[in-house]
Amino acid sequence: DLRWSLGLLLDDKGEIEDLRPGSPAAAAGLAPGMTLVAVDGRGYTKKVLKETLRAGRDGTVERRATAST
Repeated sequence: DLRWSLGLLLDDKGEIEDLRPGSPAAAAGLAPGMTLVAVDGRGYTKKVLKETLRAGRDGTVERRATAST
């Protein structure tokens, strides 16, 4: 549960289900309904996210819009 460290709650596929106002995730411009696709330049998995957090790297946030069909 990343609500207390990053301020977000993710489902198994990386979709943001909930976001704490004022959190690092909110400051990065993330919002409920968005999906994490990469963490620190690596494809998103729970393992990659945990490794990045453990390493203490700041990482980067890149937001991309996808066209709806």
